[in-house]
Amino acid sequence: MKKFQIKDVSKLLGISTYTLRYYEKIGLLNFVKRNSNGDREFESRDLITINTVICLKQTGMPLKDIKNYLQLIAGGLATAEERKEMFLKQKQKVISEIADLQKALQVIDRKVSYYDEAVNSQSLDVCQEERQEWLQNILAGKEKAKKISTTLQTIEQLTQANAEVIAQDWHYDGEYDFYDMENDLEDYDEIVTPELRGDRYFQVLDDQGQLTAFFCLEPTTEPGRIELGLGMAPELTGQGRGSQLLQVIDGYVRQQGQYSKITLAVASFNQRAFKVYQKAGFVVTGRKQMPSNGGSYEFILMAKELMQR
Repeated sequence: MKKFQIKDVSKLLGISTYTLRYYEKIGLLNFVKRNSNGDREFESRDLITINTVICLKQTGMPLKDIKNYLQLIAGGLATAEERKEMFLKQKQKVISEIADLQKALQVIDRKVSYYDEAVNSQSLDVCQEERQEWLQNILAGKEKAKKISTTLQTIEQLTQANAEVIAQDWHYDGEYDFYDMENDLEDYDEIVTPELRGDRYFQVLDDQGQLTAFFCLEPTTEPGRIELGLGMAPELTGQGRGSQLLQVIDGYVRQQGQYSKITLAVASFNQRAFKVYQKAGFVVTGRKQMPSNGGSYEFILMAKELMQR
């Protein structure tokens, strides 16, 4: 039977070796046997299982649930019904998400048709009947989107449950997946381990008690300076809410009464965040190559002086 090394699996399934090694570290690859040198050797059936893991992850299933599924496999036929129920539950979630995307696609198609008509007739005064029907649907509540509470209200010490949500369930689109905790083992371990996390991490809750963001205040050896790290729930990013979050954090730091400067580092590619920090009063103090996500990346160093209000 043909054996595969981790680099082979990476190439065949389109998943990084870094992610595979992370999965190994947290126990997701315990079903893969080791050779005499202690290295994992993947068989054909292992590729099928790992492909299933990748698919489940893409549907948003938390890693802890995927790990539970893999443990159930060892139970054989006795756990088949329970595994089927897991997939049925996930199927319903995917169907719901597809329905939401189909609804969004209909809106996009509607706008494309509108602009086609506008270009062909050289007038924006087109598709009036369709637009009136669309308005009526909106007024009737038929176009209502899922409600997402965005009022930032309460700051508390980060709980273990929410630390695991941030580490395992928060996933960002495109290049911003750089901020997925699962892509940096050091950051992941720190936030999910109470002893490593200490009392430096805080959660920001909305008026419904839902987690909207977190931040970390890291003391430094420089008197009066605190190092800031932060993150916002993926569904709230890119909507201009970063400024509000920074205001909340700024107010909290000022209330402590012991800091005169906040510093932070933002990845150079993240111009969206950089502009938000600038708008909030942070100024560039330098650039630095820093280790992150298993590599080395350039970060922009920024600082903000806290004047008494």
